[in-house]
Amino acid sequence: GAVSNTGIALSVLGIKTKLMGKVGKDFFGEGVIRIIEEKNADSGIVAVEGEETSYTVIIAPPGIDRIFLHNPGANDTFCADDINYDIVKQARLFHFGYPPLMKRFYQNDGEELVKMFRKVKELGVTTSLDVALPDPTSEAGKADWKKILKNVLPYVDIFVPSAEEIMYMLQIDAINGSGESDKKSDPLKSLDMNILQILGEKLISMGTKIAVVKCGIKGYYIKTGSKEALMSIGKATPADLDNWADREMIEETFYVERVVSAAGAGDNSIAGFLAAFLRGK
Repeated sequence: GAVSNTGIALSVLGIKTKLMGKVGKDFFGEGVIRIIEEKNADSGIVAVEGEETSYTVIIAPPGIDRIFLHNPGANDTFCADDINYDIVKQARLFHFGYPPLMKRFYQNDGEELVKMFRKVKELGVTTSLDVALPDPTSEAGKADWKKILKNVLPYVDIFVPSAEEIMYMLQIDAINGSGESDKKSDPLKSLDMNILQILGEKLISMGTKIAVVKCGIKGYYIKTGSKEALMSIGKATPADLDNWADREMIEETFYVERVVSAAGAGDNSIAGFLAAFLRGK
């Protein structure tokens, strides 16, 4: 997920990156740690006896939206105290994902999530949060995400959800179409782009400073807060605040003739955005 995909991509892009997570002392866990070490992304991965490593099987039939079979494993016991804050305080930016797949972080209206982000902000570190689309029938899918976001976004400087994720969490329906053909194509093709301004303003009003919404084939939508709000971002505050403040923009996708798989694409695009942000672009 976010650790291996975004973290390794940041390392490949030349950003010094330390990765934190929890795995079991099992075959998958050994593989995760080995891959991370091979990519020169310093590892803060904790291996725990008696727990399974989280894994996901992605089924991607041609012409149909991807299906994820997910075992949360050790991610369900991961909590704010598993973070090494001595390492975090050395960083400019702390990126975290994904609370809908980590039980401790969505329970009690995100109490553990708020605890972690508040502690990181107290260290003066810029914060970034990514989420995942939960199964609507699961415990995570039934959580009050609107309330969770209201609690945590004041401590999140950069929020990078996808359009589907944030519309689900804020209970907004802006994808048109109900026919059988719609179910077999990219749902974001029929996204009402006018809703993005409403989403951006809502997320900024909830406390985040920079809202970045991934819209799949439609590209990236970015909405930023005021200059005063951006001044509170911390170590990675942009040098040119006048250029960053009160902005709203859409960046189109880079067209690729043949897409083999979109697995990890969102995470990698976040790595690109964060790398550019940290380099003062």
